[in-house]
Amino acid sequence: PEAVGGFAHAAPASENYPVNFSEQAQSYLDDLNAEYPKFKELIASALCHDPRPVNFGHIEERDRFGLKLYGFDIQWQLVNEEITVISIKKRAK
Repeated sequence: PEAVGGFAHAAPASENYPVNFSEQAQSYLDDLNAEYPKFKELIASALCHDPRPVNFGHIEERDRFGLKLYGFDIQWQLVNEEITVISIKKRAK
């Protein structure tokens, strides 16, 4: 009971943010749909919990964040309590 956390001193908020997709990201997902039919839902379920790294400090000053999911780089931002996926790109091997 007396244990103290070394990084995150408080539990993260349990809010679920709405996740939107830019035209570019949605177009890319449309092209991937045959091979990855549930990829959009997977991205939304990963991002809705706001996976920003709280232990880095001053994250509110950053306007863009990245997430690596399978072989893809996903760029997103949080503005006015909404997450928007800006771009999705397949990572080079």
